[in-house]
Amino acid sequence: MQTIPIRIFEYCDDRHILPLIPVHVNATGGSLHRKLHVEEQLGVIRRRGRNRNVIPPKEIRKKNQEKWKKESGYHMRSIVESVFSVFKNTFGECTFSKTKEMKEKELMLKALIYNKYIA
Repeated sequence: MQTIPIRIFEYCDDRHILPLIPVHVNATGGSLHRKLHVEEQLGVIRRRGRNRNVIPPKEIRKKNQEKWKKESGYHMRSIVESVFSVFKNTFGECTFSKTKEMKEKELMLKALIYNKYIA
């Protein structure tokens, strides 16, 4: 996984953007903005006093991150890209029709056939 600069979390927070950037399961440090996302994704509990943060075991952090991915819809883009890839591999990348109207009809027929095929 590629390392994301901490400034990205600050940029998103300043512009009220909800970042869908997964953090490493062993992530702890960084700016306040990044720490908030680490806490949200991994279930790290922030406390005052001597023991500042309660970090759950790695298995629980992984489960928390998987839950975050499902709730945030993180993995949806790759699923959609996979469907497009299968569609293109099955029917080809281009249409045989020349007009826009006929291209739309051709693609609708291909989509109907694809949906019947996977159902």
